Amino acid sequence: MQQYQNVIQDKFGNVIVGASVAVYVYGTTTPATIYSGNGSGVLPSNTVTTNSLGEFAFYAANGRYSLSVSATNFVAENFTDFIMYDPADIGAVAASGVAFTPFGTIAATNVQNAIQEVVADLAGASGSSLVGFLQSGTGAVTRTVQAKEQDVVSVKDFGATGDGSTDDTAAFITALTARNGKPLLIPAGQTFKISTLGSTTLTIPVNIYGGGTLDGGSSATSGFVFGTGITSIRCEGITFQNFSAPVMKATAITNTIDEVTFVDNTISNCQKGVYLVCIVKSVICDGNRVSNISHSLDTAAFHFGTNTYSDQDQRTKFVITNNIIDTVASTTGGEEAHGVIVYGREAVIANNVIKNVSNPTGANSEPIYTKVRFGLIANNVVTECTASYANNSGFITIKGAVRSSTAQTQGYGMTVSGNSLYSSSGANAAIRIECDDCSVIGNYIEGFGGVGIYSSSGTFLNIAVSDNTIRNTRGAIAILTQHWGRGLSIIGNRIYGLLANQAATTNVYGIRISNFGGTLTDVAIRENVVVDDGTSAATSGILGISIRAGATYTIASLDVSNNFVSIAHASIVEYGVDVTASGTVSGLVVKNNNLAGVPVSGGYPIITSGTISGTIVINGNLGWGPIYSLGASTLALYHSGNLLTDTGSSSTFVQTLPVSAPGVQFSFLRTTANAYRIDPNGSEVIRGGGAGKYLELASAGASVSLICVTAGTWEILASFGTLTYEP
Repeated sequence: MQQYQNVIQDKFGNVIVGASVAVYVYGTTTPATIYSGNGSGVLPSNTVTTNSLGEFAFYAANGRYSLSVSATNFVAENFTDFIMYDPADIGAVAASGVAFTPFGTIAATNVQNAIQEVVADLAGASGSSLVGFLQSGTGAVTRTVQAKEQDVVSVKDFGATGDGSTDDTAAFITALTARNGKPLLIPAGQTFKISTLGSTTLTIPVNIYGGGTLDGGSSATSGFVFGTGITSIRCEGITFQNFSAPVMKATAITNTIDEVTFVDNTISNCQKGVYLVCIVKSVICDGNRVSNISHSLDTAAFHFGTNTYSDQDQRTKFVITNNIIDTVASTTGGEEAHGVIVYGREAVIANNVIKNVSNPTGANSEPIYTKVRFGLIANNVVTECTASYANNSGFITIKGAVRSSTAQTQGYGMTVSGNSLYSSSGANAAIRIECDDCSVIGNYIEGFGGVGIYSSSGTFLNIAVSDNTIRNTRGAIAILTQHWGRGLSIIGNRIYGLLANQAATTNVYGIRISNFGGTLTDVAIRENVVVDDGTSAATSGILGISIRAGATYTIASLDVSNNFVSIAHASIVEYGVDVTASGTVSGLVVKNNNLAGVPVSGGYPIITSGTISGTIVINGNLGWGPIYSLGASTLALYHSGNLLTDTGSSSTFVQTLPVSAPGVQFSFLRTTANAYRIDPNGSEVIRGGGAGKYLELASAGASVSLICVTAGTWEILASFGTLTYEP
């Protein structure tokens, strides 16, 4: 029992002696049983009297009580609802012997049975609905634990084991269907065997996350197969292994997938990765790791969209960033392997690392391939990818029909910038261009067996290639364009080490413009650096900058200015700038180029041949020794301002001056043991000789500069060595 004691005082704090204190059961007028000791000494009544100090005391059983105090000259006062409680008393009573009043769903009439009912209810299906939950923070509202836990749906809620051996396909399908639009948790650290998932075509949105592993068990096992009706796909933090394709579309899908989010997942040992050959309007593909993708047919780590104009016009958008792709292989000739392949509009492909995308023979192997309107391919690192399909395969390929075509998937408005591309084997091009309105800027390219930067045949407009670094190409050409159309600029590129791994009869080129299909206009080749370090395997010839217009075809408005060309390989033919017009070159400027590093071994720092018409300017160029040699005998006014030589001639070399015009100047240098003769035009005069009489540089090393002051007469401005005149 517990003792109760207290002091009775008046309002002035004076103790009241002899006050009567009556004790009652709370809420009644029933006198309480009270004791003088702990469990002994029952008092004769429920009343005790205060002593000389105003104190009183008593013992009582556990319970609720009230007091009534009365005394002479003291207003009676009641004190209600105080509890007497001694824990030692409780242990002596069995729970089965304690009465309980049933309420709610509890039917028991004693405490023991009531507790058992509560435990059973809590362990039951609705047990969590009986427990409250309050989130921390101001404004939080009380919910049940059941409501809180139902915010998350786990695949294990529907019977999946996650032990890696039990087939969890059925539980997985049930969970996907029953999740009521909520994300489905795939718990981390557990492996779920999903061997027959592909036999069910999903038509509801999928949203899975959590860090767990889905294992198909075999590369022939289909993963998620999406059919008509699917609108969204979201996968985050999942590992997919041993599937034919973890995510793919059903053959008969007819609708548009509005959004795909594929983030921080891992794909390994599959035939394909994410393979959605259908209309996808919005894609975020970020931070994924893909490895060991191998298939006998076409394959890719990520494939989005279809190669049709009508599908492309659905305003699709793609962000494919920060992924790591290592090893994607098509093992059969004639099939293609890709790291990322995208058809659509508005794409960003950036900050990815891609390695070992390959095909053994006869097909494309392209780490990044697009047919996209308006896109950016930037800051990717792509290394060691191979194909035998030469320049038809690019580490980065931007492709598509011209703007005016509505019959094919278009490609334009593309920027390829800041990528680092390296290959030590294979015949790929580094960057392949086959679309309108594109810029290839600031990329680093090394070691390619094909072309460094390549535009293929076709009509394309407005292509800019600038500020790229191309080093130690194993192919024959660093930059090659074969298209026609309007607007081509090749500006500020740096080309070092032309290491051709080609047949001995193949020329090696730093920059080559080759038009064999139409009319190419408005071409600028400026401020480029082309350096051969003398280690080239080529034995035919090295050309720093070469422009070729094929028979019946035209290159118009061509500017080759302010370039630097240095060729250290002195044992073969070198050309600094070569303009060859089997067709027509119209409007040519070759100006202010530094060709001092181009030695002459049967070649020329600058050479032009064929039909060159219109306004022509060739001057201000700097070279070591002779800087220009015409291979034809008749000069034109545009040849003025350059040093002309007989280099390469094996007999008397004759050049005829054009009709004189005041201010025009020519310089000539004899470099061979053969006579070098300069004829005036018609009956015009070279000062010192007669009308129509030639001037001869009579000794090796002899030189002369002629200037026209008065029409019809050429004056000798300066000379060196022996000069003779026609008798």
